[in-house]
Amino acid sequence: MEPDYAKKILESHLLHELDSLKGDKLKLRIEEEVLYLFDYFGRYKLNEIVSKDRLVSFIIKIIPDIPISNDFRNLIVIEVKKIFSIIQNSDVKVEAIFPSDIYNCGVKILIDMEDARYLFIHQLLSSPIYSLLVSDILYNGIKNFVLVDNFMLKLIPSASTFVKMAQEILNKTLPKLEGNIDKTLKEFIRNNINNSIRQSEKFLKAALDKKMLKQTTDRIWEQIKHKKLSDIARPISPDHVEAFTQLALDFLVEFRSTPIFLQIIDSAITNIFKELGEDNIIKILENMGISKEFIILNSQDIICNFLENPIVFQYIENRIRNRFESFYLNLP
Repeated sequence: MEPDYAKKILESHLLHELDSLKGDKLKLRIEEEVLYLFDYFGRYKLNEIVSKDRLVSFIIKIIPDIPISNDFRNLIVIEVKKIFSIIQNSDVKVEAIFPSDIYNCGVKILIDMEDARYLFIHQLLSSPIYSLLVSDILYNGIKNFVLVDNFMLKLIPSASTFVKMAQEILNKTLPKLEGNIDKTLKEFIRNNINNSIRQSEKFLKAALDKKMLKQTTDRIWEQIKHKKLSDIARPISPDHVEAFTQLALDFLVEFRSTPIFLQIIDSAITNIFKELGEDNIIKILENMGISKEFIILNSQDIICNFLENPIVFQYIENRIRNRFESFYLNLP
């Protein structure tokens, strides 16, 4: 074919393609493609289009290897801090974004988690910190009762002069008495701390029943639902937000390479294919509430706006021209 003639056909074909990427013609083309997609893939099952094993293999291979550079991490941290800054300066009230029915539903789920609640109480009360807390409370409470209230004087028959004399004697011997009490009291607490903790655990399990928890969460909701988001978020500093974001990123980077992550991915995809593998993709999308009309309207909006950008359209033209030239300019 003559080079000039080939170029002429190339330009005509190129103009035809570019013209179909503008205005109403582009919208019509998008609609045609979506309708054909629904018609074509509506004939096939999910299992026939992609296998479960291949999908699992792809995800397991790509996710652990996705690079997360320092620049990308810094960008995430910056954006999270900006988002949190918006919240810290927001006048929007809690109940405006977190309706009462959602809160109550969440509370009900948590309250019904009785086994988890008992385990949490047990773990909390078994910690060394709680043991120190109980020991300190018992020590100071008993010691103050003995030394400050001077309960022993109150056991003496009520003769004012005798009480006064007993008070003076007690005060003179107080330093020695206090030392003896310290030694005895600490030994008593050490011998009985485990029993005190068991009693505390038993008390909390009985006290924190569903009724008490519901009353408590209701009071909390009444206190916070009218507060602004800024009031809730203000105590958290930008440094805390940055530290938590960095920690979350560190966790994700490590977690994505662990055997449990790979097991979760495999289990999730296996269950999806077990439930939906015999359905066609179109039925799956429609069951998710994604209709062909939804895809058409949103695809038209996104793609049309995207291609209205001269930079993007020039890129599309360059790539189409490149593909056409490899064909037309090499015709015999």
